[in-house]
Amino acid sequence: MALIRFLIGIQQCAAALLAAALLWISVLLPAQAADSLPNPYDAFRLADMTPDNQLPLLGDRFRIDDHVDQITMVFFRAPQSRPVVLILPDGSKWYSSRHPEHVRWETGPGFDQVRIESPMRGPWQVSGELRPESRLMVLSDLNFHAESLPELVFQGERLGVTGSFTEAGEPIEQRDFHQAIEMEMHLVSTNQQQYENFGINPRQVGSFVDDGRGLDARAGDGVFTGEIAFDVPPGEYIPSYHARTPLYQRTFEQAPIMIAALPVTIDVQISAQEGRSHRLHFSIDEQYFDPDDVVIRGDIEFPNGEIQRMDIRTGEGDRLEQRIPNYVFGSFSVRARLYGTSLHDQRELQAQLASYEFLTRPPEPPGPSAEALAAERAARQEQEMQARILTEQAALQQQRYMLIAIIVVNLLLVGGWIWFLLWRRKKVRLEAARRRKKVKK
Repeated sequence: MALIRFLIGIQQCAAALLAAALLWISVLLPAQAADSLPNPYDAFRLADMTPDNQLPLLGDRFRIDDHVDQITMVFFRAPQSRPVVLILPDGSKWYSSRHPEHVRWETGPGFDQVRIESPMRGPWQVSGELRPESRLMVLSDLNFHAESLPELVFQGERLGVTGSFTEAGEPIEQRDFHQAIEMEMHLVSTNQQQYENFGINPRQVGSFVDDGRGLDARAGDGVFTGEIAFDVPPGEYIPSYHARTPLYQRTFEQAPIMIAALPVTIDVQISAQEGRSHRLHFSIDEQYFDPDDVVIRGDIEFPNGEIQRMDIRTGEGDRLEQRIPNYVFGSFSVRARLYGTSLHDQRELQAQLASYEFLTRPPEPPGPSAEALAAERAARQEQEMQARILTEQAALQQQRYMLIAIIVVNLLLVGGWIWFLLWRRKKVRLEAARRRKKVKK
């Protein structure tokens, strides 16, 4: 009996230990795994974010420099493709199933997410069927801080943007650094099918300088200034800043912005009377701009090369109209810039209007008078009548000739028939006479 109780006790202890083990496996292990492994859904959240600090991925290559302390790589792959393979600068290879313990690697349908602390410096390569939305996000002491862009920007708008670099949160003071850096701004389409910019490649729209020229206030002060020209199709874009120095490359991104078509149209009323001016009209959508606070400045190039300056100021009572002298014919070209106030955010802005061209021709020579037209119609009717009479006379004459020909043919036939009858009668007489002579003999 004691042995049975001992065995039952062991069985109960074993069941308790098994329950504890199951509890540890079902609760504690997933929690630890969640702490140590990246969530697969993070990859998709990272793709939707616009991190401030990235490395440029040039096709299937990228370079890690001394300023990178940590890197998170999200590689999106073609459907049903195999996980990527990372090739390090020393030629060694990492796989999703074989990599160092300090590397966190999560793979799923269509993506790989890799996080590396203190990655090896130098050129890296990625072997796999990558999609263009793949990203390389870095944790670095080096950052670029650009002023935020407006949520709504208009096509053709020119905008001055400033930014500066910091290292470990402090401004970089070295002038050599400012001289060596090359800074550009690109617009990257978010590829929304409902917009005109769907499927277009990234567009460079401006460069930044710290040389005291153009819009840059002071050379070498660490503030980089760029004049951005938003000459791209309307749609949603991610502003992407590309920085290059002899030692490293960086890509910094901001929140998406919307670029809308400039709500300004141009049309012209061409004068048909020589010496009377043409009229150039500008129409502005009052939903976006205050029509009483608009300045339009530009040039009108005439076909003979002359230039007419244009300066319209609605705030001083000008109409959105420009008169163009009418003394030369050919192709006119209008180039103008608009300065206005956006009603969306009360922002003062300037935008380059799309080039506009129109063509003028010499007036047609005056046509004949009503009397001349009446005389021409009468003469034409007389000619038609004479032609009709001549046609009828020719038809009658032809009928006469045909009648005469028919009569002549008939007469010849009758005459021939009479001659034949007479000849036959004469022959019969001669035969009869010949027979009578023979009978007398």
